[in-house]
Amino acid sequence: MVRRRSFRVLVGGVGAALIAATLGFLGTAIPAGASPTTTVYDSTVSPLPGNLPGLGFEATQTSQFGNQVTLSGAANQLNNVVVTMSSWGCQSGAWGNGYGTANACVTTPGTTFSEPITLNVYSVGANNAVGGLLATDTQTFNIPYRPSASNPSGLSAQGCSATNGEWYDSTDNSCYNGFANNITFDFSAQGVVLPSNVIYGVAYNTSDYGAVPYGHSTACYVTAAGCGYDSLNVGLNADPTNVSVGSDPNPGTVYWNTATAADYCDDGAGGTGTFRIDGAANTSTCWDGGANTGWAVSGTGSPYYVPAVQINATPGTSSTVVVTPPDLVSGSPTTGQFVVTNESGGAGSVSIVSGPAGGPSAGSLQMVTTGASDHWDAFNYDHEGVALSSISTLSYSAYTNNAPDYDPSFQLTADLSPSITFSTINYEPYEQATPDTANTWQSFNVLTGLVWATHIADSSPGGLDDPISWSTFVSDYPSATVLGVGADVGSGWPAMTGNVDALSIGTDGANGATTTYDFAPSPPTTAVLVPSNGATLSGSTTLDASASNATSVEFVLFGGSYGFNGHDIGTATLSYYGWVYSWNTTTVPNGSYTLVSEASGPAGSATSSGVTITVHN
Repeated sequence: MVRRRSFRVLVGGVGAALIAATLGFLGTAIPAGASPTTTVYDSTVSPLPGNLPGLGFEATQTSQFGNQVTLSGAANQLNNVVVTMSSWGCQSGAWGNGYGTANACVTTPGTTFSEPITLNVYSVGANNAVGGLLATDTQTFNIPYRPSASNPSGLSAQGCSATNGEWYDSTDNSCYNGFANNITFDFSAQGVVLPSNVIYGVAYNTSDYGAVPYGHSTACYVTAAGCGYDSLNVGLNADPTNVSVGSDPNPGTVYWNTATAADYCDDGAGGTGTFRIDGAANTSTCWDGGANTGWAVSGTGSPYYVPAVQINATPGTSSTVVVTPPDLVSGSPTTGQFVVTNESGGAGSVSIVSGPAGGPSAGSLQMVTTGASDHWDAFNYDHEGVALSSISTLSYSAYTNNAPDYDPSFQLTADLSPSITFSTINYEPYEQATPDTANTWQSFNVLTGLVWATHIADSSPGGLDDPISWSTFVSDYPSATVLGVGADVGSGWPAMTGNVDALSIGTDGANGATTTYDFAPSPPTTAVLVPSNGATLSGSTTLDASASNATSVEFVLFGGSYGFNGHDIGTATLSYYGWVYSWNTTTVPNGSYTLVSEASGPAGSATSSGVTITVHN
């Protein structure tokens, strides 16, 4: 039997019909000086009416309230979140007292009270559970008190009554008990890239509820007005009619932490005082409205209501990081560096080399073992803390001289809390449907393959002997986060040489942030050794240059009749003394010149500082 519910939900205004008539869309709210943003979810109202329906935390014994949302398109870097609040508190008096009566609501325009409010963003766990915390921001906001009670004379059609003390809003010709206002949480400095589905929650303290209730000893508690935070609500909007950007994946549900069992759809069977889903996704038997199951403010079915919230994001970027030999370190890495570890203490090596030919770039990370006792890995920690559920790109290119079983494996070290705080997730090419091939570069997409992880029983799903798909792994460990990203060879492997390049990790699709690590030998350097600066040359002379990481060196002349158009003198030859060239100075006109050496190698080219010479024949 379907039962009806009664809620202590504070609804301001003149009723659902007028509320529905005033619903609209709020444009992107960007704090002054912020970067341009894209709205990826929006259930707010614009123009903002005098008030919206609201859920009062003190009235409903609430500590946190929010919803699960699907963001529009590909999720991006979180910039800010706008939340509509509904304030029923008065500077003096109380909202429920009629105009002109004792303790009627009186507020000096512009008067506010301060309240710390927190906005939390979580990943979505299995079965719509609240996953890991992705971002949190607590700010103290100056919340306006609602305006003074208006004289209801002549305003009955607008909703003002003689007994309830509403205030009249001339901008929309309506009367309200509460006052709607927007607050904005700034996440721009946190650099958090969101997955496509997230759960958000608004949290604050009241006299009796919240993480740290204020209690009854506060100065405001004993006044006729009471404390502003005890009359503070989270504004609500109709769903799905007025979700203008993004969507609600579970219409008719919210996420709620209330201390009262009867307020939950399941009468608290899933626990009280816990932030969890409440509504149709939990049960299909407790809501009125037949097919329109779900949470309704009135308890009578559709329309449903959701918090009035707007989520704004900054488009992510894609970048290539060139990793050179100095970026291979043994500890304490900085951005772009890889920590190389000899796991077994055996022989072998990890280095950056030129080739092999045909790879994504001119160089690669080369990993060598000499036998079964060798084990090497290289890890980058730039993406520590990224949720596995937010990863949309995970790929690399590999080359081996000993396939099909011994291509370098792609690895993630990860926190699989709460069950496993450290694990290594392995993608091994030989376990995939398409086997690897020797002596050729191949690209591998980890997200479409099979993975297994350490610290999981070998025969269990996701263990060594039972690799599972990436999507299944993420579903099994919805709160998992990245510790490091890298490659691995050895531990029981025969002698082999493997190469890795174009190691990529990206979050949330085409508009997310993707980083590709390309490995390249150090770029060449060069300097002119002979002649010295200011030398006068005639006849035949020997030019000498130093160069590193170079396969060729040219000597080039600028100035004189050549100006800025360099004149190639000739190609040097590598010798015991450096890169040398015998030059007949009579091949150029007499005059003053600048001589440089230009070195070329697998990682590019370089030009030396010039030396000034005079040719006099």
